[in-house]
Amino acid sequence: STAMSMIADTRAAAALTADSHERLADVVTRIALLASDHPAIAELDLNPVIAGGNRFVIVDARLRVEVPRA
Repeated sequence: STAMSMIADTRAAAALTADSHERLADVVTRIALLASDHPAIAELDLNPVIAGGNRFVIVDARLRVEVPRA
């Protein structure tokens, strides 16, 4: 998938197990769908995202909404 390819190109990829890699790809895909479903989302910053056990925790998020011009 595109998300898997994106993750593979990061420095963090080497630290992820195959299972974590797949779960993170699922998180990335869900965030992409959120952005696609809501075009008013102009920016979304999730930092840091921490992998722990069988889950990922988004510690801080910043969202910028821009009203689409008609």
